[in-house]
Amino acid sequence: MIRWNHPVQGLVTPEEIFPRAESAHQMIWIGNWVLQHACRQNQRWQAAGLPAVPVAVNLSSAQFLHQGIFQMIRETLAETGLDANFLEIEISETLSMRDPQVTLLILQQLQQLGIKASIDDFGTGYSSLRQLKKLPINRLKIDISIIQGIGSDPDDLTIASSIISLAKNMGIGVIAEGVETEAQLQLLKQLQCDQAQGFYLGLPMQVSEMQTLLENITRNH
Repeated sequence: MIRWNHPVQGLVTPEEIFPRAESAHQMIWIGNWVLQHACRQNQRWQAAGLPAVPVAVNLSSAQFLHQGIFQMIRETLAETGLDANFLEIEISETLSMRDPQVTLLILQQLQQLGIKASIDDFGTGYSSLRQLKKLPINRLKIDISIIQGIGSDPDDLTIASSIISLAKNMGIGVIAEGVETEAQLQLLKQLQCDQAQGFYLGLPMQVSEMQTLLENITRNH
């Protein structure tokens, strides 16, 4: 997620950036800029011989539902040279259900290019399972609000367990968002969650820091 190292205010978080961008009607421009830079940087790392890993990019509702989104993504891949297999698109659960037919059409177009798709913030909306099973998605990402409560709230633990079981039964991968403690990680392992992300596992990185990490992975393997 985008962060801005402001010369006066310091690090500005996504939670601060997005409301301002939305009020200024800049979400489409910012979203496209992020997508282009993420794809370009990933391709540069691969060209330098670093591990080929996919990059996941969040799309806002304004960006995803924009008429030219498919063409923009296709042109971005062509311009940057990134293989579509190394790009994953994330949309929120709420957005995926806003207009299921439009969502289905866009995701099908992206799937034909080889792009993977994830449902972000899952567990906070009101998805219809009938609609969900129609969407060509590769992962469900359990919302941070649920993960933060799995160690203290039996209901959150039950919800997380149910989402993981649902995903596995549908042949979909599942990622836990916002893992911040060892206890949360161990519980997720017991629930057989596929993957996890969060500050406990890794803080947001600048390009140079991520490159160093990839270089270390290359040396150790």
